[in-house]
Amino acid sequence: MVLTQGRVLQDSRRRMFPRRHGRRPGAPDGAIVPACAAVVHPFSSGADAAGELRRLGCRVFAVVPAKPLAVHHFESFDSSRYDAVFTNHGDLAGLTRQLRRAGVTAVIPGCEDGVGLADHLSWLLGLAGNPRESTAARTSKQAQAAALAAAGVTHPRTLRARTLPAAIAAVGELGGYPVVVKPDASAGNDGVRIARGAGVLTEAWRVSAGKCNALGNYNDGLLIQQHLAGVVFGEALPSWPGTPGTATWQYTVNTVSAAAPGGPVVHYVTDAWLDRRRELDDGHSIYDLQTLLDGADPVVGLISGYTAAVLDALHMRAGAAHVELMLVAAGDVSAGASRLTPVPIEAGARLGGMISPPAMRAALGGSQVRVLAEALADPARFGRRAARPYRRLAAAAQLDLIAPHDGVLDGVVLQEILSLPTVAAATPGLRPGARVSRTTDLFSSPGKLDLVGPAGQVAADCAAVRAAERCLYRTPPA
Repeated sequence: MVLTQGRVLQDSRRRMFPRRHGRRPGAPDGAIVPACAAVVHPFSSGADAAGELRRLGCRVFAVVPAKPLAVHHFESFDSSRYDAVFTNHGDLAGLTRQLRRAGVTAVIPGCEDGVGLADHLSWLLGLAGNPRESTAARTSKQAQAAALAAAGVTHPRTLRARTLPAAIAAVGELGGYPVVVKPDASAGNDGVRIARGAGVLTEAWRVSAGKCNALGNYNDGLLIQQHLAGVVFGEALPSWPGTPGTATWQYTVNTVSAAAPGGPVVHYVTDAWLDRRRELDDGHSIYDLQTLLDGADPVVGLISGYTAAVLDALHMRAGAAHVELMLVAAGDVSAGASRLTPVPIEAGARLGGMISPPAMRAALGGSQVRVLAEALADPARFGRRAARPYRRLAAAAQLDLIAPHDGVLDGVVLQEILSLPTVAAATPGLRPGARVSRTTDLFSSPGKLDLVGPAGQVAADCAAVRAAERCLYRTPPA
């Protein structure tokens, strides 16, 4: 049985979620040991895991690559948060011995390119985790589409092309333009373009095919995916002036999965968001605004059940995940949610890159990071939490800044923005005089703001930010 949105399983929570973690490999039968987690590539949102685990009495270790990538946001890494830091030089047998001696009872990924290594280390250590044989379904978009198809889960048709002529042929096979062009395995929306004609498709191919992407992977061709037009169930977000491009809509669902030995998997929804992005004329898609939905919202119930089906299809058994999906009209949309079909865009077996944990605590009294820590270090508490839907305590939004051109941040305007009543957190790189580039994707955004408070004030402050942005980006002197 699967738990979605907090519905109670018939199984005893006490049997499913014992008070402490299980037996460490090599420990005597019946020996109970405190949880001890290794975070693989603990960067970006993964950097927040250590603090939450420590609050629950869990020892925490970091596994870092010998050569971090730019996408890792290495500035977010603080070695003092960890009991020890292990560097992966490629000797997995030696790394496994170190983690075993340290008494590690769980291995989790901190960011996208840590997923495969976390699965492999869990297998080498004999720990509960996600199956190593299905790692590709959680890291490769093509393999993910195949896994969803095999499970009978509705998904956008996805074809792989290794040459530009093959990509053009794939467009015809999918029914024509528009299509989505993307790398098979990357991070954020790196290399993603919406092609409404051959010109953008050709440009996307020139820029990304045969190149290394944000995760350091070689793009051996690109994926050509069916384009979907997502709709919104309920009232849409207001269309504030000053933002470029055409609004596109999707939902993001963050989860934590756990299972008792030999028991059913629980996919608990920690938070769900309505996500508005902007499609530019050149096919780039930029992040705009995400707003937190209440756990009791009917659309959350709809997308939560579908999210569980997606995670089951990807053999997700343990840890954090996030699923991006669209609601696609199936008949008369005005008839309600029953006339909408959720369709996944992609899923990741890691923490979502969402709003900061402090802001989430203000909005929800917890966060996905906190719930993951409970699943690892205090399963009984996780079981109690999983018996009910999450509840929104305050309105919350994540606003990505959008620079229309290259420039530098005006200090006076930036301070006005950061002083708005509901701005609870901001990207550390937002500082006066910082250079920014024209925003064309997630990585070229100047930064993001987390806003928490009364719904009306959050909406007003989001509008104020967009208005202030008109003067935020100064052209640097020649």
